[in-house]
Amino acid sequence: MPSESVQRFSSHILLQLPFQCIYGTIPVVCNYNSKSNSSSSSSSSSSSSSSSSSNSSSSSSSNSSNSSSIVLVVAVVAVVVVVVVVVVVVVVVVRVRVKVVVVVVVAVAAVFVVVVVVVEEIVVVEVATAVVVVILVVVVVVVSVVTVIATTVFVVLVVVVVVVVVVVVVVVVVVVVK
Repeated sequence: MPSESVQRFSSHILLQLPFQCIYGTIPVVCNYNSKSNSSSSSSSSSSSSSSSSSNSSSSSSSNSSNSSSIVLVVAVVAVVVVVVVVVVVVVVVVRVRVKVVVVVVVAVAAVFVVVVVVVEEIVVVEVATAVVVVILVVVVVVVSVVTVIATTVFVVLVVVVVVVVVVVVVVVVVVVVK
């Protein structure tokens, strides 16, 4: 067992170590302390850089998902505009009854509004399925109106609408998948 004086002296030395590092009286201990401090600071900086890189990757992924939903909404609005323009042309050219046109426009607009509202909650495959269902509804309504009217101009307009809608849907699905 060391004596009491030795213990007191060693505790006094240990208490004086920080002050001796400042004055340079014990360079080995000071170098060791500075190395440990630098290693701890480098590890903390590396952890902060890794957390910032993970934050940037998550923000880029959220930006890409936002851009894909924006592209989809723009495509849906474009399809609605095309359908409304074709219906107006049909009203002017073929003189369809206004009630039938209003019913067609309201049905198509309602389905597209549902797709736009739900677009942020569903997967790409479900979005494509919903758009295809909307196309089928539009085609069924238009074909039923064609069977009532049976004019060549209206049939041509129906074919144009179906082709434009299919092209827009294919482009949107390709952009969203990429």
